[in-house]
Amino acid sequence: MSIEQYDHQEVVRQTVAKLSLRLAKGADRAGLSHPLDEASAKGLLKAMVERGVIYSADEVSHIAQYEFQWNKKHADKLGNFAEKISNGGRVQGADTELGKSMAAQIFQKLDDLSAPK
Repeated sequence: MSIEQYDHQEVVRQTVAKLSLRLAKGADRAGLSHPLDEASAKGLLKAMVERGVIYSADEVSHIAQYEFQWNKKHADKLGNFAEKISNGGRVQGADTELGKSMAAQIFQKLDDLSAPK
């Protein structure tokens, strides 16, 4: 399937959902409070953009904050990473192997959701 065949909002939601499941355990669970969380986020966002997904900071921040209860600071940070990567900007410290693996899982889930029952 090409990227146009997927619902964009669902792709963004699945991206944030996947990151929310990977967050380091701790007091500030809903956000990018650990360097490994940032590396995971950057890696996933890069892999998704390589597959044709384009993000805006506002849509990612909104979904992270209001659907997955990220605190505003971390939701905005994720949104800024997403938009920067979507616009071809460079980021350092991305876990690209993990990102590719997570992206594949997201598209598999999207395929499963859209498959006829």
